[in-house]
Amino acid sequence: MRNKLLENAAALDLVSDPWPASLIESLLSRSDELFGRFMELRKQADRDLGHLPQYPWGQCETITRRVRSLAIGKEWMKEWTDLGIRPRRIYGILKDLYFQNAIQLGPLYIDPANNTVNVTIPPVEILPASKVLWCNLSDPAEYRRVARRYLNLAIYPNTCLPVLFPFIPFIAINAEGHVFPLRHQDVILWKDAAADFELSDRWLAGLDADDRLPAIAEATLAEAVAADGFPLEWSPCAPSDIRSSVLPDYRQQLDSPNLMSLFKTALRLRDASLKQLYRQPARIGGNALAGLQESGHAPRPRDIHDLSWTR
Repeated sequence: MRNKLLENAAALDLVSDPWPASLIESLLSRSDELFGRFMELRKQADRDLGHLPQYPWGQCETITRRVRSLAIGKEWMKEWTDLGIRPRRIYGILKDLYFQNAIQLGPLYIDPANNTVNVTIPPVEILPASKVLWCNLSDPAEYRRVARRYLNLAIYPNTCLPVLFPFIPFIAINAEGHVFPLRHQDVILWKDAAADFELSDRWLAGLDADDRLPAIAEATLAEAVAADGFPLEWSPCAPSDIRSSVLPDYRQQLDSPNLMSLFKTALRLRDASLKQLYRQPARIGGNALAGLQESGHAPRPRDIHDLSWTR
């Protein structure tokens, strides 16, 4: 079972295998050709997806998945797949600013959705993978740090619904005052589990004492969670309680033959909880939200074309 966790954990990582020099030279010498081919695929994706609101802004994953699926079926890609090189979707942190979907083709990094934050730049970028300012996702603290700026959220540790803490480690407040549980990417969950949940444990241990959801936000979320049919128990606690009780319970399951089944059940509960709060949202309004924004405990609205946060 642990081998399966490790396999899932690395599924979207950019890898730096020692590629043969001849392969690197061949791909790099044909980067202009590949750029043209991926531009054509991107144009096809634009025709397929252009109906989406504010396209292409915010459609990084959708475009990347579409372009990759188109590339897999092309005759020219067969030259590389015959060598064991396939276009892999990767996901991580780019330039310490963005959550980034991209494609890795052996030693090449290909971003077929390069203009989904800044729509004025070229839609495709191809670079040697070794030259990309990239960090594979690895822990909750890193995800939280980037998500605050990239997603324009205030993010707090989930000490209100602790039973699924490894699956929902955060509670967030957005600029409209919505309060909601926030999952990180599942690759972090798999890495955390493969490390005996030490990633979560270290993050919780390092939190400041006042690093918790503001009282008004907690009360707003509690009211929404009290609705009939909400699948998780409302049980506010301290980070130390999660470290001493919740995480050890999960550790005990790591060597169970039913581990993956248990994880699937937890993921279903997580998704059901998020969907219910999407349908029946918890929202702070009026002066309460303005007060949180003034104190820095909730973000202010940001225009999608405002890129000052990237500087």
